[in-house]
Amino acid sequence: MADTYFYSEAIQSGKYRSYDGNIEGTADFMLYLLSYLKAVKEKSPDSYLKIKNRPLFIAHVQRLWSAAERVLMDAKPYATENGGIYYVDQNVLDAIYSGSNISELDKLGVPHISAIHMKSAK
Repeated sequence: MADTYFYSEAIQSGKYRSYDGNIEGTADFMLYLLSYLKAVKEKSPDSYLKIKNRPLFIAHVQRLWSAAERVLMDAKPYATENGGIYYVDQNVLDAIYSGSNISELDKLGVPHISAIHMKSAK
């Protein structure tokens, strides 16, 4: 949407201070996934081992995670902090990329961008 006439009109009109475009929902899902992995590892180690030992499942997590990061990165130039109207709560992003949460992907061997890269992207 950000590359459309409608977006530029919305910006120029001044009617909108922010719009999440469900980009924040993407971030919420990322945080949910990390929290789920932590909870399963703690509450049901056998289930966690099943997750960890399923290469197709891990590949699916990788596809979803990479797609979610692309959405967040593509939205950065249109974010409220860059003069746009797309809003994602920085606290959610900080929680996702905190060492204790993002390490859940590391434990499964799922590559991801770094917190520094996420913050520095404009």
